[in-house]
Amino acid sequence: MFDGQTALVVGGSRGFGRGIVEALVAKQMTVYALARNAAALNTLAEQVAIHTIAADATDESVVSTILAQVQPNLLVLCAGSALQMAPLHEQTWESFSQAWEVDTKSTFLWTKEA
Repeated sequence: MFDGQTALVVGGSRGFGRGIVEALVAKQMTVYALARNAAALNTLAEQVAIHTIAADATDESVVSTILAQVQPNLLVLCAGSALQMAPLHEQTWESFSQAWEVDTKSTFLWTKEA
């Protein structure tokens, strides 16, 4: 079912995204992993046969270009920011809204373009 198909995993360098990348490669998919951290992507590519794309998932100009180049059969969105856990009175708007600016924005941009 997956053999010969192409997947793009946004947020594929670590955590849940990395696990998805590894599972899709095991299913014989051609996998592109996108993440901001080029070093983490390179480490993953040394262990698993994938294509890597170092880019910011919230950069609107990147989204359309990558989707046009890769033309994935499957798009997996699991990019996310590491939340700063602190009581509300210790938060700033920048720290509090980080998930909105990264997680929600990237999901919006990729879904809209796909």
